[in-house]
Amino acid sequence: MPVFLETDDIFAKLNNLIDEAQKFICLVSPYITFNSTQILKIKKAAEEGVPVTIVYRKDARNKDTEIELSKLADTPSIRVIGCPNLHAKIYANERNAILTSRNIWDRQKGCSIEVGVLFKRYEPIYDELLSTAEDLIELDDATPFIDNRKKQKGMEIITGRGYCIRCGRQIPYNLTQTYCPNCKDKWQKSGGYEKTREKYCHRCGQWGDYITSVHSLCYYCYNQTKR
Repeated sequence: MPVFLETDDIFAKLNNLIDEAQKFICLVSPYITFNSTQILKIKKAAEEGVPVTIVYRKDARNKDTEIELSKLADTPSIRVIGCPNLHAKIYANERNAILTSRNIWDRQKGCSIEVGVLFKRYEPIYDELLSTAEDLIELDDATPFIDNRKKQKGMEIITGRGYCIRCGRQIPYNLTQTYCPNCKDKWQKSGGYEKTREKYCHRCGQWGDYITSVHSLCYYCYNQTKR
């Protein structure tokens, strides 16, 4: 069930979202001023291999945000995209997404009265929010400001990786190679039957019904890729 957030709740949930991320972090905010703790959290996650995507408002008057984002220039697994006319604020990891009126501002510098809503992974709006973030990244006038990641397509723009459909281990996203080497060997030794039931979605890593080597996406991810 969606959770309503007030000003301080948004700040706390955003920090939790960064802290708890294991598969990806996506931050869409026109104007950004991180505090020192958030910078450390983001760098730590990225250095541990969690892909981080940040989308900000590309505007000649928004140089302060670019100066702030420059602090992440040497950090691996980070991609920063400038998007003209951006006003949306979306913050997400593999478990939760926040839709809010609040930019990423350093709390010590104060902020207005804001509201937001937190959505869980299996609530339909969660997928809509990630899809919106993907669309922003792929806009013709969106420009990379920092790009320390391999270019991908679709959902993997944000997640940066796929998952073995048998054991859930992180592997490159590739719909023709959906097993890790160990599980692929076991699958081939058992006959390589295409309809063998597996456990995990190759795209999001969540448990899914009717996962096979041929149909390797869960219901939610399949609908996303169809769009």
